[in-house]
Amino acid sequence: MEDELTDKDWITLAEIYKILKPFYTLTIHLQSRAKAASRGSFWEIFPSMEYLLAHIIDEKKKVAVDPSVLEKGPDDEVIIRNRKYIRTCLNNCHGKLDTYYQLLDETPVYTASTVLNPAKRWRYFEKK
Repeated sequence: MEDELTDKDWITLAEIYKILKPFYTLTIHLQSRAKAASRGSFWEIFPSMEYLLAHIIDEKKKVAVDPSVLEKGPDDEVIIRNRKYIRTCLNNCHGKLDTYYQLLDETPVYTASTVLNPAKRWRYFEKK
């Protein structure tokens, strides 16, 4: 049947899940439902974006598949096609994240919120 998921489809879905999991985890983490307001502060955005950018770059390397490594079966064509699509999505994601990262770097609000955080102060900027 055409509408059934194959084993190769499940492999692709598992790869997509692995790529998206950090986005979900950080979204939940930054929602700030803590009573002490310990999460979701503006100063947490920059390190989170750095983490996601590094994750996307790492995943782009993992998804890049050399077709000569795969067997020459019809299922391999599906994997190659799916990974090309995933690479395109990762490239788009990287571009958009980098755009927002650069904009965040230009705003004084982020610097002020980090410097005013007693746990961070100037150490974060000195370190980076």
